[in-house]
Amino acid sequence: AKQEEGEERQSSSLSRRSTELSPCFATVERRPAKQEEMSATVQKLVKSTTSLACSAQKTLSSRIGAGYTELMANNAKYVLQDKSKLADMPKQYIFTHLAE
Repeated sequence: AKQEEGEERQSSSLSRRSTELSPCFATVERRPAKQEEMSATVQKLVKSTTSLACSAQKTLSSRIGAGYTELMANNAKYVLQDKSKLADMPKQYIFTHLAE
């Protein structure tokens, strides 16, 4: 117990001396408040970034959806109506080009 008491006195006297010697050491004791400010700032930044990402996703999603709808409408004539012919299409394509 005496050894722990001696260590506590020594560490408290060291911290007192360090703050007396340099103002830089004095700022170390104020860091928790700075960390709380930074934590709040980081949380605000994450919240605003998330909000921005959500709005960007909605905008892009609607534009991509509209573009896909337009693409499919413009190319509807190429959509195969008889699904039974679908299996033959790759062979027809390959052998048609080989025959040329």
